Amino acid sequence: MESPDHIPFATRFLWTVLGLLSLYVLSPIPAAKAEEGGYAGPGPALVSVQQLLSMKEPSWVSVKGRITQFLEKSSNSPWEIYRFTDSTGATNISISTEAWKDQFVTERDTVELSGYVSISPDGNYLFVHRVLLKQSRVGQNPGQKFHERKNTQRR
Repeated sequence: MESPDHIPFATRFLWTVLGLLSLYVLSPIPAAKAEEGGYAGPGPALVSVQQLLSMKEPSWVSVKGRITQFLEKSSNSPWEIYRFTDSTGATNISISTEAWKDQFVTERDTVELSGYVSISPDGNYLFVHRVLLKQSRVGQNPGQKFHERKNTQRR
Protein backbone atom coordinates (compact mmCIF):
# COMPACT_ATOMS: atom_id res chain seq x y z
CA MET A 1 0.00 0.00 0.00
CA GLU A 2 1.28 3.42 -0.88
CA SER A 3 2.01 5.91 1.84
CA PRO A 4 0.04 9.17 1.74
CA ASP A 5 3.17 11.02 0.61
CA HIS A 6 3.19 9.17 -2.71
CA ILE A 7 -0.49 9.83 -3.53
CA PRO A 8 -0.98 12.91 -5.73
CA PHE A 9 -2.44 15.97 -4.03
CA ALA A 10 -5.51 16.05 -6.31
CA THR A 11 -6.39 12.44 -5.41
CA ARG A 12 -5.98 13.08 -1.66
CA PHE A 13 -8.06 16.24 -1.98
CA LEU A 14 -10.81 14.41 -3.87
CA TRP A 15 -10.98 11.59 -1.28
CA THR A 16 -11.08 14.13 1.56
CA VAL A 17 -13.95 16.03 -0.06
CA LEU A 18 -15.85 12.79 -0.77
CA GLY A 19 -15.31 11.63 2.81
CA LEU A 20 -16.60 14.89 4.27
CA LEU A 21 -19.52 14.89 1.87
CA SER A 22 -20.49 11.35 2.86
CA LEU A 23 -20.41 12.34 6.55
CA TYR A 24 -22.76 15.19 5.77
CA VAL A 25 -25.11 13.04 3.67
CA LEU A 26 -25.19 10.12 6.11
CA SER A 27 -25.50 12.22 9.27
CA PRO A 28 -28.92 12.29 10.95
CA ILE A 29 -31.13 14.94 9.39
CA PRO A 30 -33.49 16.81 11.72
CA ALA A 31 -37.13 15.91 11.12
CA ALA A 32 -39.47 18.45 9.60
CA LYS A 33 -40.98 20.84 12.09
CA ALA A 34 -44.37 19.09 12.01
CA GLU A 35 -42.69 15.81 12.93
CA GLU A 36 -40.73 17.35 15.80
CA GLY A 37 -43.91 17.83 17.72
CA GLY A 38 -45.21 20.88 19.43
CA TYR A 39 -48.06 22.00 21.59
CA ALA A 40 -50.81 19.38 21.78
CA GLY A 41 -53.16 21.04 24.25
CA PRO A 42 -56.39 22.92 23.67
CA GLY A 43 -56.52 25.32 20.74
CA PRO A 44 -58.65 28.38 20.08
CA ALA A 45 -62.17 28.44 21.51
CA LEU A 46 -64.73 26.65 19.34
CA VAL A 47 -67.55 29.13 18.67
CA SER A 48 -70.67 29.19 16.52
CA VAL A 49 -71.19 31.53 13.57
CA GLN A 50 -73.77 33.39 15.65
CA GLN A 51 -71.16 33.99 18.37
CA LEU A 52 -68.50 34.92 15.81
CA LEU A 53 -70.73 37.65 14.37
CA SER A 54 -70.74 39.49 17.71
CA MET A 55 -67.06 39.04 18.68
CA LYS A 56 -64.41 41.75 18.81
CA GLU A 57 -61.35 41.71 16.60
CA PRO A 58 -58.79 40.20 16.64
CA SER A 59 -60.24 37.26 18.64
CA TRP A 60 -58.57 33.93 17.71
CA VAL A 61 -61.29 31.27 17.36
CA SER A 62 -62.31 28.02 15.66
CA VAL A 63 -65.62 27.25 13.97
CA LYS A 64 -67.00 23.92 12.82
CA GLY A 65 -69.36 23.56 9.89
CA ARG A 66 -69.33 23.55 6.08
CA ILE A 67 -67.83 25.76 3.41
CA THR A 68 -70.82 26.14 1.13
CA GLN A 69 -69.75 28.48 -1.65
CA PHE A 70 -66.70 29.94 -3.33
CA LEU A 71 -67.18 33.70 -3.74
CA GLU A 72 -63.98 35.22 -5.14
CA LYS A 73 -60.21 35.12 -5.50
CA SER A 74 -58.18 38.28 -5.77
CA SER A 75 -55.49 38.04 -8.44
CA ASN A 76 -52.89 39.80 -6.29
CA SER A 77 -53.67 38.20 -2.93
CA PRO A 78 -53.20 34.74 -1.39
CA TRP A 79 -56.68 34.96 0.16
CA GLU A 80 -59.86 33.38 -1.24
CA ILE A 81 -63.35 34.36 -0.07
CA TYR A 82 -65.92 31.65 0.76
CA ARG A 83 -69.31 31.35 2.46
CA PHE A 84 -69.27 29.29 5.67
CA THR A 85 -72.34 27.81 7.38
CA ASP A 86 -73.05 26.07 10.67
CA SER A 87 -76.32 25.30 12.46
CA THR A 88 -76.56 28.87 13.82
CA GLY A 89 -75.97 30.93 10.67
CA ALA A 90 -73.63 31.86 7.83
CA THR A 91 -70.75 34.27 7.28
CA ASN A 92 -68.06 35.08 4.76
CA ILE A 93 -64.56 33.78 5.44
CA SER A 94 -61.16 34.49 3.93
CA ILE A 95 -58.88 31.48 3.56
CA SER A 96 -55.17 31.76 2.93
CA THR A 97 -54.11 29.48 0.08
CA GLU A 98 -51.47 28.06 2.45
CA ALA A 99 -54.14 27.04 4.99
CA TRP A 100 -55.49 24.25 2.76
CA LYS A 101 -52.34 22.10 3.30
CA ASP A 102 -53.17 19.92 0.26
CA GLN A 103 -56.66 19.11 1.55
CA PHE A 104 -59.60 19.10 -0.84
CA VAL A 105 -63.00 20.07 0.55
CA THR A 106 -66.50 20.01 -0.92
CA GLU A 107 -69.65 21.79 0.29
CA ARG A 108 -70.77 18.52 1.92
CA ASP A 109 -67.66 18.12 4.08
CA THR A 110 -67.46 19.14 7.73
CA VAL A 111 -64.42 21.27 8.49
CA GLU A 112 -62.94 23.01 11.49
CA LEU A 113 -61.46 26.40 10.68
CA SER A 114 -59.15 28.42 12.93
CA GLY A 115 -58.30 32.05 12.49
CA TYR A 116 -58.97 35.51 13.77
CA VAL A 117 -62.11 37.59 13.69
CA SER A 118 -62.04 40.74 11.60
CA ILE A 119 -64.70 43.42 11.30
CA SER A 120 -65.67 44.98 7.97
CA PRO A 121 -68.52 47.29 6.94
CA ASP A 122 -70.38 44.11 5.91
CA GLY A 123 -70.00 42.55 9.38
CA ASN A 124 -67.64 40.14 11.10
CA TYR A 125 -65.77 37.52 9.15
CA LEU A 126 -63.00 35.03 9.82
CA PHE A 127 -59.46 35.19 8.42
CA VAL A 128 -58.70 31.44 8.30
CA HIS A 129 -55.15 30.24 8.90
CA ARG A 130 -55.92 26.53 9.43
CA VAL A 131 -58.36 24.21 7.65
CA LEU A 132 -58.95 20.80 9.19
CA LEU A 133 -61.16 18.34 7.30
CA LYS A 134 -63.26 16.63 9.99
CA GLN A 135 -65.61 14.48 7.91
CA SER A 136 -65.67 13.93 4.17
CA ARG A 137 -69.02 12.90 2.73
CA VAL A 138 -68.16 12.48 -0.94
CA GLY A 139 -65.35 11.14 -3.09
CA GLN A 140 -62.72 13.69 -3.97
CA ASN A 141 -60.85 14.44 -7.13
CA PRO A 142 -57.45 15.75 -5.97
CA GLY A 143 -57.01 17.58 -9.25
CA GLN A 144 -59.81 20.06 -8.53
CA LYS A 145 -60.08 22.88 -6.02
CA PHE A 146 -63.31 23.62 -4.12
CA HIS A 147 -64.54 26.34 -6.48
CA GLU A 148 -63.83 24.15 -9.51
CA ARG A 149 -65.94 21.32 -8.06
CA LYS A 150 -68.91 23.25 -6.74
CA ASN A 151 -71.09 22.61 -9.79
CA THR A 152 -70.06 18.97 -10.31
CA GLN A 153 -70.85 17.80 -6.77
CA ARG A 154 -74.47 18.99 -6.56
CA ARG A 155 -76.82 16.39 -7.95
